[in-house]
Amino acid sequence: MRKLQYSILADIQDAIGQAKQGKLALYWQRTIQREYHCKKVTPAEQQAYEQLQSILSEMPQWSDEEELRSEMEEIGGRARFCHFWIDHNSMVQLTEDRNGRFHAAYVLDRDTSSEVRREAALLAQK
Repeated sequence: MRKLQYSILADIQDAIGQAKQGKLALYWQRTIQREYHCKKVTPAEQQAYEQLQSILSEMPQWSDEEELRSEMEEIGGRARFCHFWIDHNSMVQLTEDRNGRFHAAYVLDRDTSSEVRREAALLAQK
């Protein structure tokens, strides 16, 4: 049986569409970059990635916070607090859904220091 291989091409093409609108958040830029550099890419994936990088160099993109706020507004909720670390893939957020219920979430990069974990816990408690 032939093993299916993951292609990052669809993700890059989706990112190109968002980047053209200035709406590719830093989190997704880093995720695609990490995926791209962790696998052997095809010529089509390489070409698409280079196109994405060209767009990103020419077009300012919105922040992770702006993306979260937009997503919450689309479903009738609100982002009450969010903090994204620029130097690694971690975040803390507090959102309110359309029914008035609050939700806290935090995601930490596995390579973060104990100081960052402590800071994230304190931010989530606030």
